[in-house]
Amino acid sequence: MNRWRRILNLERGEGLTAFLLFTYLTFTLSLYIVQKSVRDAFFLDEYGAMRLPYLYIAVALLIGIVVTIYVRLSSRVGQTTLISGTLLLFMANGVFLWWTTRFNWQPLSVIYYLWANTSGIILTAQVWTLATTILSTQQARRLFPLISCGGILGSTLGGWIVATGAKRIGTENLILIPVILLCGCFVIVQCLGPLYRKSHRDLLRLHSQPPDTGNVGEVLRVTMRTRYLRLIATLLSLSAIVTLMVDFQFKYVIQQSIHDRDALASFFGSFYAYVGCFSFLIQFFAGSRILERYGLRLALLFLPMTLLGGTAALLAYPTMMWTGIFLKGTDGILRGSIDKSTVEMLYVPVPQSLKVQVKAVIDMLIQRFSDGVGGLLLLVMTQALGFGLFGVGVLNLVLLTAWIWIARQTRHEYQAAVAGEIE
Repeated sequence: MNRWRRILNLERGEGLTAFLLFTYLTFTLSLYIVQKSVRDAFFLDEYGAMRLPYLYIAVALLIGIVVTIYVRLSSRVGQTTLISGTLLLFMANGVFLWWTTRFNWQPLSVIYYLWANTSGIILTAQVWTLATTILSTQQARRLFPLISCGGILGSTLGGWIVATGAKRIGTENLILIPVILLCGCFVIVQCLGPLYRKSHRDLLRLHSQPPDTGNVGEVLRVTMRTRYLRLIATLLSLSAIVTLMVDFQFKYVIQQSIHDRDALASFFGSFYAYVGCFSFLIQFFAGSRILERYGLRLALLFLPMTLLGGTAALLAYPTMMWTGIFLKGTDGILRGSIDKSTVEMLYVPVPQSLKVQVKAVIDMLIQRFSDGVGGLLLLVMTQALGFGLFGVGVLNLVLLTAWIWIARQTRHEYQAAVAGEIE
């Protein structure tokens, strides 16, 4: 037992918490990958990649409405109650959307895309919010890489489910798989509830009563007035826009080669499975060591530096399938492993009285607003100016340069925040 604790970097008494969070993230990412594969196959088969920018903008607008409601609820309802209610709601939505597939309703592909994005964003953010509340800063540094492995494993499992199931049961029937996984998430949240309540009681003894942060505008003002939170928001905004550009280029290239809905779903499933497998290997064997040895000094730079190379390859060969796969693959591998646990570490020093609301606003509102900005940029670049994929690649280089600069600034502020200088 002690040997396994050393291998997994666990201390005595942390096994159950780490296992539950690991499994929770595994289920969440698995269902999200299934939804992503199904939504992409539906939409690309129905409308094509050139209309994706309109959906990016629509998702940003929808998320703005949803997060406004979510933040208000988070300040009035217990965290485990809010998560449990969200899971039950998404279960009912999934069953209803599956039922509507039998009517060949054309707008379903758009509705499912919006729902898959919204639910995936909220569910993933909830896992990490719960983790950052339950774990201390020291525990998070050791356990976040391990917990991230659960998300990577989930991505692999979700991709494998789609790759094997799309042609056997049909893309439309895959909609029911996330409903089953949501049931598993619900059970895990009930098990984590006592751990969260114990952590919350301890925090109340250490901190003053939280301010009234049920208003999205107030949370935004706090975020923008605090340099550390402002840097996190800027960093993640740039990351979201770059990811959107990469996603568009990848899907545009793939659509040119694959035209059948089930074949598209199967390809996306296989792609996400391979990405998850490589990401898991990197995170399991190197993630914890990299964070412990180098901290955020290098970890924040791994993803943007790698994407610089991938974007250069795409600029050299803009219409070849392998360049799109390489760019999207490196983004997925590093974003799901080293980058994800690193970014979540940034939230650990944030005061507990603000953490849930600030994280919801940054992860669900500011990042999704950035998706809308990215969608507008894509519309201007591809349709108004007619620059095509090459112009999008050049814009990505500019954004990546800004991303690297902001990452260096954020690293310095994180060190100050850990030292207790953030209020």
